[in-house]
Amino acid sequence: MNVAELQPLKTLSLPIVVPKKIPDALTLQNVVPLPAEDDSGDGYRIEWKSTNASLTLLAASGGIGDRVPGQESVVFRSPTFGECSLEVDNEELVTHWMSEMESGLPAYSLEAKGLAREQFLEVAQSLDYIKVR
Repeated sequence: MNVAELQPLKTLSLPIVVPKKIPDALTLQNVVPLPAEDDSGDGYRIEWKSTNASLTLLAASGGIGDRVPGQESVVFRSPTFGECSLEVDNEELVTHWMSEMESGLPAYSLEAKGLAREQFLEVAQSLDYIKVR
């Protein structure tokens, strides 16, 4: 991803987090700012797709709920967020909300369908902050 693709997010109040690694087959589809509604805080959604797979990064500065447990839970380590959890449910992979802040916000989550678990974990472990000017 380059900074120009992230320009729609530059007015948001939360720090911008993006993956440094995306599987080659996936192409960027959408970068969508999610302005604050009521007291939910702002956020964003970034989507990548291929013929057989999809990946979505969600970011929120408020109003988040717990993730539903999958058939299997996997703990992994993120250089940015520390210990994180992944829920596996058939072909769907979803992280719990990840945050390095004691308050738990802002928080970030990845969702994927059609990606191998190893590919998904590589993306999740590559999440890092980026400046959007």
